[in-house]
Amino acid sequence: MSKGDDLEAAAAAIERAILAAWNYGPHQTRVETKKTFVANGVKHEIDVFVTVFGSDQHAYIFECKNWSDSVGKNEVIIFAEKIRVSGARAGFMIAPSFGKYAEAQAALYDDLHLLTSTSDFDSIGRFPEYYFVERLIDTPRCKVEFICPTLLSLNVGVARVKHRGRPISMEKLTEKLLGPVVEERFLAIPAHDLSSGERSYVGEKLVLFPRGELYFNGHAVESARVNAHFTVRVERPIVQWKYEVAPRGRAIHFLSHFQQAQIGVTFSNVGYAEVDAL
Repeated sequence: MSKGDDLEAAAAAIERAILAAWNYGPHQTRVETKKTFVANGVKHEIDVFVTVFGSDQHAYIFECKNWSDSVGKNEVIIFAEKIRVSGARAGFMIAPSFGKYAEAQAALYDDLHLLTSTSDFDSIGRFPEYYFVERLIDTPRCKVEFICPTLLSLNVGVARVKHRGRPISMEKLTEKLLGPVVEERFLAIPAHDLSSGERSYVGEKLVLFPRGELYFNGHAVESARVNAHFTVRVERPIVQWKYEVAPRGRAIHFLSHFQQAQIGVTFSNVGYAEVDAL
């Protein structure tokens, strides 16, 4: 992705966060990037196009100029035309800096607003201890021992298992028992132990079954001793890009090698958007 694409992605993330903060549902809004349309035979491209549906459907558009030089008045004039032909209620041009003539030109329009972007803020200070976590259950090393006083022997391969009145495979039953034990043990790990890399843990628990909850071949099972082995992989992710768009908010995009990961101290797998002003 180019620097321009990164700023567009940041702007889109911030707008989604703002809409969510206003309690708009996923079907009530749409945020599109690089949206193109033709008006009066002229093709236009909008960097970020936000539509709010409903009886009063309306749109907002965003133009992102992640330039090293200041944006000039000509870009403002072109963007003003995009606002007009798109029918947007308002348009926002985002850039690190604007020339004085661009600012003067923008002041001529009631529906055009200039927003300043920057990458110069302390993401680490704002979001301490962020990390990606992946938990991998080491199934071959796990052990579940069932206590069933009236059942002398059991062929696991052909056992008839009923859990809460419904048939269930032994494999699924084992998964249901291992998951909570792993989760409980994981949550008990001190945060300072979650350093980068891999570490192995064991969770142990005696699970008691109420009368009538679990049966093997018609025999009631009283309890199960669960011994769950699992590995925790932790990665302190790299910040790919970060932008503050004043006064609307900030967005940070992380890179991770994990395929299925959970992120600590934030909201999503690959990014964070924080709302400043609504």
